[in-house]
Amino acid sequence: MKRVFGLLASFAVAASAQAAVVSYDFTVRVDLAYRCLSDAGCMNPSSVDMGNGEVMLGDIGHGRISFDTETPQAGVQYQPPAPHRGTRTRYQGAVARNDSFLRLGDAGAVFQQDAPHISVPVIEVGNDVAYVGSSLNGDHFNYYAAQNLNSYFSQSLDIELSDASGTALTGGGIPLRLDGLGYGRFTFSLNSPGTGDYSYVNGTITSLTLAAPVPEPETYAMLLAGIGMLAWRRKRAGARPR
Repeated sequence: MKRVFGLLASFAVAASAQAAVVSYDFTVRVDLAYRCLSDAGCMNPSSVDMGNGEVMLGDIGHGRISFDTETPQAGVQYQPPAPHRGTRTRYQGAVARNDSFLRLGDAGAVFQQDAPHISVPVIEVGNDVAYVGSSLNGDHFNYYAAQNLNSYFSQSLDIELSDASGTALTGGGIPLRLDGLGYGRFTFSLNSPGTGDYSYVNGTITSLTLAAPVPEPETYAMLLAGIGMLAWRRKRAGARPR
């Protein structure tokens, strides 16, 4: 029986290795609110209407991002000349495998990706980037998504994680883990293209936790195949003459 469980565990590990979608739960705190009206100028109010709810300074929120580590590359965004170093690379892929959600405050202002209305999310990864004279050095991970809220307004969500030491990310591509990226900021925006008015709130990502992975169809298929093979072996062994 121990051997059976061991084999099933091996199949589960092999199957999970096939999963490319990684999800993180996060919490945030609103540190800044900003509003610009075409006929009244810009201001820093204590609260702003984000199209589906009011957000106040100090509000606490929670959300989740899911990203496919196999999202195709969409080109190198920037590769600075010497004496600068590093590369920021852009990735874009299917909405269904790159998803995000954010809810802020008691009023429940929400960014929720809605497939018919969202643009293709963008992931940008900076590996050991160093710009001489700039404080924006090290490793970076950005997730950006925008969508039409209705006929008059659009929303966007930008999640930025970084590590100034440049040691959090190794190698190229989209990372499997974000734990080493300690500094995090978010920006949640509301825009009115017709009038030029816009509002946004931003602040600190206060926690980041790897979510339990959801098995993909390939995972279930491999587990079922493993169970079927074990059943066949037990039946075959029982049929042998003693």
